[in-house]
Amino acid sequence: MEYSEQLLSAIARAHPAVLCEIEARDSVFRADFDAEKRRNLLPYARLGRPEFQQEDFDLWVRLAQGELSESAAIEGITNLMEQYYGRPYPLR
Repeated sequence: MEYSEQLLSAIARAHPAVLCEIEARDSVFRADFDAEKRRNLLPYARLGRPEFQQEDFDLWVRLAQGELSESAAIEGITNLMEQYYGRPYPLR
């Protein structure tokens, strides 16, 4: 399915626990950087991920269609965040 910001927003609103966990994990990643690096790198959860946009969207769609559990979607998105930030998730 082609990326749609409206559909992504609707799916995220339907799964607030997933959205909250992704935002929390994004904060953990960003806290691991110094202040200068944080200023120069957009948060993943706030459109800082154009190179991962379609993959991220596909995970949300699969969640909405019941193909993924919430925990599997969170892990998949965390894997994308690890690529975006260039390091493993600090709390694994």
